[in-house]
Amino acid sequence: MRNPVLVARLLWKTILLAADLKRLDHVLALNALVMQLRTPEDERQFLDDLRGRMPEAEDLPTPRFRFTEAEIEQLATQPAHTLGGAYGRFMLTHGLTPEALPSKTEGSTMERAIAHLYDTHDLWHVATGFGVDPAGEAALQAFYLAQMRAFLPLLVLPAILINTGLSAYEDRYRRMDAIVAGWLAGRAARPLFGVDWSSLLDRPLQQVRSDLGLGLREVA
Repeated sequence: MRNPVLVARLLWKTILLAADLKRLDHVLALNALVMQLRTPEDERQFLDDLRGRMPEAEDLPTPRFRFTEAEIEQLATQPAHTLGGAYGRFMLTHGLTPEALPSKTEGSTMERAIAHLYDTHDLWHVATGFGVDPAGEAALQAFYLAQMRAFLPLLVLPAILINTGLSAYEDRYRRMDAIVAGWLAGRAARPLFGVDWSSLLDRPLQQVRSDLGLGLREVA
């Protein structure tokens, strides 16, 4: 049986996130609680699911995309139509920094897999075309859920829906459309976990999207 105290804290953090979707610290706290609630069997199933989607890999990847602010600025000078140029501009436009997300290059395979997902989160935004507003984030969370055996999206998505009911009801159609678009895109695309993004930064973004099966429209 799951620890009831941790479950209660999980639900409380979900409510806090629903009250303010901009609070990254609540998302990180939610994921930390998810990690505490995972059983060894949960971890095995999660990792086996990832390995099954990337059978050519010898092992699951470690974080490879912890760019510094200077490196982000350098990427932004690349042609706007490239993945690297689009990513650099995306980060600068939205005031995002890789240091805002935790990174762990050592530890268990599970810890490294989660760190890898943190490191590539904003890159997935760029590759999929989903924005960083609530609709775009809802789309990406649905994309995650379609692509892997993830639990955190099942908390973030309800938080977004609760927020919609509390303070953004007029945005309900766009957010629900985004969730559907993200889910269908995630089901149709190649697995993005473990993609060697560093080899794709100089390539045209549209070509990268096409190669990965990401024929997406802009959600936000």
